[in-house]
Amino acid sequence: MLFPKIGAIQTTILPIMGQITMGTITDSFGWFGAEKIAMTPWRLVGIGVLIVGVVVAVVLPSLTNRDVRQFDTTVTRQRKSTAMIGWQIWGVVIGVLAAMQQAINGHLGTLLHSTSQAAFISFFVGTILIAIVAGVVDKRVPTTRELKTTRPWNWLGGLLGGSFLFVTVVAVPQIGAGLTIMMGLIGQIIGSVLIQQFGWWRSAHQPMVAAQALGIGLMIVGVGLIKMA
Repeated sequence: MLFPKIGAIQTTILPIMGQITMGTITDSFGWFGAEKIAMTPWRLVGIGVLIVGVVVAVVLPSLTNRDVRQFDTTVTRQRKSTAMIGWQIWGVVIGVLAAMQQAINGHLGTLLHSTSQAAFISFFVGTILIAIVAGVVDKRVPTTRELKTTRPWNWLGGLLGGSFLFVTVVAVPQIGAGLTIMMGLIGQIIGSVLIQQFGWWRSAHQPMVAAQALGIGLMIVGVGLIKMA
């Protein structure tokens, strides 16, 4: 949805900024039942280093890609500034909602004394919502012919998503929503770099560049500073 509206770079970076911001606020004020974690100078420095790492790992490689730059420039010229601002805000909101989800699920696991039940409830409610949306928008179910075109690994998305949800339910009460989100972001960026490096799952082969390695290193340093704060 966002990609053709605001371009590749902003589509990637704005939700990440929303996640980091909301995760930090959640910990600082103890929202959604999270344990309140004071904002210390070292914690603030760590968050800053992490953000710089995200920019270096995600934005710089895109800026050096001529195709990405041309696409983003074209999108920006075609959109009015007011429309762009609206989509940019929505990009941040998506990240905020993702952070809220992790914090809420983590607290639900604490209340139920069961991480698996909390993960199940979250997925069950989400499944109902998606089924309603799919029924309203598509008004059909996949055909047998369409299902036969899939491969076994195409069905791993739900398994991986459930595993991610389960891990966040476990981690949030232990290390806080902010740190859980930040560790997740590091994993996502490392995973995306590896997928592009080796061309896994039919993705376009794109060797890792120095900026990505440097950015990931800065993110790890930032998380280390936050953890020591």
